[in-house]
Amino acid sequence: MSLPDAMTTKASIRPGLLRGAVLVLAVLLAGCVHANEPRVGPVHDPDARDAVQRAERFVAAQGYTELPPDTSVPLTLGPWDCLAFATPGAAGECDNLDTAALLRNRHATLEANARAYKRTAGGWLIYFRVATPTGDPDVYRCAAVSDYPTPVLPESECVLTPQAVLLPAVVTAI
Repeated sequence: MSLPDAMTTKASIRPGLLRGAVLVLAVLLAGCVHANEPRVGPVHDPDARDAVQRAERFVAAQGYTELPPDTSVPLTLGPWDCLAFATPGAAGECDNLDTAALLRNRHATLEANARAYKRTAGGWLIYFRVATPTGDPDVYRCAAVSDYPTPVLPESECVLTPQAVLLPAVVTAI
């Protein structure tokens, strides 16, 4: 068969083989689409469960939820808290902290239940949905939980990544 004849000859593909190839391609494409979304699941890892519970207790105790803050626990302050609600003192200490104003500012800014978690090199990131006036469901702040006794809650928002595990609606209780 010459080259021009080979170019004009129709290839015969069995219908079953074609259907199988299309099915495999569809499964692969679906896997690629869902690989970029966080998965939903319960907390099976005891370390993750402990991290989620510690973060939920911390967020509530520090006055970020609708619950009253736990006044028996010392407030954890970030640099922004000192700048906004106190007179900055020597060695980074906050002098004359307006605790009432700080707690009013924090009150009900985060939902009480964690929404997702993710393992990191230093421990865990626990995602909390920000209670926004517009109700935007995709705004989160993350508490970093490690072997350090107190979780850390940076002021900035965090992005829900595909490595995060979304928690079912009700997973833990404070």
